[in-house]
Amino acid sequence: MAITCNDLTGNCGDCCTIFNNPETRARFGILNQEAFCHCRDICAHEVRLVCAKPVDFTIPIPAVADGLGPGCRGERIPLNPDGGCSIVVTCADERLGENCDRVFIDVGLQIILNTITGTLMIQRNLPLECTEFFPFPDGSPVSGAALRERLREIDGSCIVVQLQCEVLDSGNPRVRVFGNVVDKLWKVENLWVQAIRPYRGITISQKFPEPHEIGPCPMVT
Repeated sequence: MAITCNDLTGNCGDCCTIFNNPETRARFGILNQEAFCHCRDICAHEVRLVCAKPVDFTIPIPAVADGLGPGCRGERIPLNPDGGCSIVVTCADERLGENCDRVFIDVGLQIILNTITGTLMIQRNLPLECTEFFPFPDGSPVSGAALRERLREIDGSCIVVQLQCEVLDSGNPRVRVFGNVVDKLWKVENLWVQAIRPYRGITISQKFPEPHEIGPCPMVT
């Protein structure tokens, strides 16, 4: 499918330019092939910095009791799932590094496999680390001391989980998990925008707690 940004009013030119550009698509972790421009009236978390982490790993599928005889040494023969697989995101969390020059991310996954004897679930936590971010919309890399300075204005984040799975090799069954996790650091802003939705998947929003958070003022008596 060709990459298409539908902009009938001509008001989303900048967004469509970013959406259609292969380099910025890769830097910002965009997988959607099509987007539509609409007017959005929002009080928003405006994204300032983006880190897209590619994910691609395999997990052996455990052997299950299937009523078949074991091997000569008593080992079970792993079954190849016959109903495909799916991924459920069970949790997502992140924290700033001690020197405020990186962000640590943790995403909890359940990988659901359908076999001839029932459903098999594999639980995994996916730890990731972002030391380089790309400011939106220009995409120039920021890290180290420059990132620490930019993080001073950040209020929180959204984690976009764009993961799929597939079953590999009936003789040596494994499940492959692939896609990306996108960390988007935001600042609270009041905006009127013409906008597109470039991402698919699940988005989790989190506000950075104290001492980073700017809290309420104490009551004056």
